[in-house]
Amino acid sequence: MANRYRIGQPFRLLAAPWASPGWMKTNGKMNGDGELKGDLNGPYYHSYAKYLKKFFDEYHANGINFWALTIQNQPESGLEKDFPFQTMFMSNRTQREFAKQLLLPLFQKSEYTVNLKLIAFDDVREHLVVSASEIFDKQTHSSLSKKSFEQTDTFLDQLLPLVPDFVIDGVKNVGIL
Repeated sequence: MANRYRIGQPFRLLAAPWASPGWMKTNGKMNGDGELKGDLNGPYYHSYAKYLKKFFDEYHANGINFWALTIQNQPESGLEKDFPFQTMFMSNRTQREFAKQLLLPLFQKSEYTVNLKLIAFDDVREHLVVSASEIFDKQTHSSLSKKSFEQTDTFLDQLLPLVPDFVIDGVKNVGIL
């Protein structure tokens, strides 16, 4: 990947975190149901924001920069007690506020993350229309770049009035708004 990146073959990198380290989650594990401990102003959310920033720092130190970050990969799976692999629940409101209050200010401090696109709700379509109204207000719509979902279908009629700058990305049948 690093060689391809360095020789100038065009591609964009997207990071999609599946879970924080287990010790930061309410269930103490990487898999299964659980969310970050505490509240948005507490040490776990601040540490997790720094953890994500450190990911980009390390890649940048090796000459690789990213195009986008999904705030949380498949956050709804973090409600499933026996989910078999890494997951973490993050509500729509929490995704919005985590991005606005912690990630954006932190990413604005580095030249290689200042233009990083933040993508909210990287999950399956069943929850998409409701989440659009919970994640995007006028202020958030301008600060969050996109919205991602998997398994696109006929629900687009309901979605387009909420998020008019809709784009579909063909990777694993994913839509990015």
